[in-house]
Amino acid sequence: MADKQTKIITGWDSGKNIFVVMKRGDEKVIKCVNTVEWYFAIKQSDCDALVKDNFFVKNKDIIKATKKHGAFVQIYCNETARSFETAALIQQLKSKNILCYETDLSRTKRAFIDRNVQIADNLKLLYFDIETDDSTGPTPKVGRDRLVSWAACNNRGESWFFTDKRETKILVAAIELIRKHDVVIGLNSSNFDIPYLIARMEKYNLTHNWKETP
Repeated sequence: MADKQTKIITGWDSGKNIFVVMKRGDEKVIKCVNTVEWYFAIKQSDCDALVKDNFFVKNKDIIKATKKHGAFVQIYCNETARSFETAALIQQLKSKNILCYETDLSRTKRAFIDRNVQIADNLKLLYFDIETDDSTGPTPKVGRDRLVSWAACNNRGESWFFTDKRETKILVAAIELIRKHDVVIGLNSSNFDIPYLIARMEKYNLTHNWKETP
């Protein structure tokens, strides 16, 4: 997935593949890793009881394989626990009072743990805030009014302020700056600022993959 000089910033699931954002020096690279296997675990003693009950044969369309790992058995599934079929399978096991381990992991987290990836340090952090036109009403509504300004600073002592009558100029400048950093941070940004930016960007057919900058 990565060599010794390349470290992981973040990643996300995309079907049976994952996308990984990696950093090598100051260079940021996005790589697709194909067909990442996903599994959860149960105790060997519980697995033995399930074998006697033909549980794995009955659920062969969901379960790809099983693999012994110490006192546990890893159950490999076609889909993660986010899928209806796998979630139902896990619920079946829980109804039998069988503990299921690591069912909450995504494919990405599963791969990161199994491959013992190196997590990037010395990240470029961007702190930002937006101001919007509130002349249409005292209560802001996400995406309703135009963006008036964008202000930001990073953990390397740099700062920026963008304002323009043309809202697209502010948005384009903001996107370019975000892409130069590894992580974006703001007060209540996940509930307001980022959804607001996304809504205004959609208005002008501007795009940015926010998964790249957690």
